[in-house]
Amino acid sequence: MIEDFLIWVELLSLAVQHSKVVTSQNLSNVIFIAYILTIRKSYLFGMAFLLCEIVVLIDFIPSRLSAPIYGLSFYCAYLISWLCIAGVHIRNTTNRNTLLCCAIMISFLLLMTWDSYINAYTETLTWRNYENIILFIHVCLIISLYKPRSIIDDMVDKLACAFSFLRNNYAFLYFWYTIKNWQINKRLL
Repeated sequence: MIEDFLIWVELLSLAVQHSKVVTSQNLSNVIFIAYILTIRKSYLFGMAFLLCEIVVLIDFIPSRLSAPIYGLSFYCAYLISWLCIAGVHIRNTTNRNTLLCCAIMISFLLLMTWDSYINAYTETLTWRNYENIILFIHVCLIISLYKPRSIIDDMVDKLACAFSFLRNNYAFLYFWYTIKNWQINKRLL
């Protein structure tokens, strides 16, 4: 009985670990797809993201290092790749939102470098939520490349044009007139 329970707990633990790996990979895929969709404006940031993914895939940092040194070198490699590639974009842009997002990304990577060295053997809040924070920063970075005010203004203009078309369309007016009269007659009965 106890053996079965321990086997079940072990299998459950393996399933949870596997789901964390799958979730992490899914978030990486979401970020990659977002950079592919916005390739015109975000190719440099996409390259930074791909460079970071390649560092992970080729096992650039040897895993035989001690945990504090491994974490420090791992996040320093991420930080250096972001500084090199994002630095090119920072020099060529005047978009303050993009500059702010780059500063947030670099600051977060600095925080993770410090956190992985100081708290190498403890699970901190930033380490537990790393994937979600990175996803949020990448989404903000992609959105900052575009001018959301102009996009919203264009959408409002198109919506106003559609309402104007419907307002002046005789078939639409007849339909609403018929519906309104039907509702009035229904209330009177």
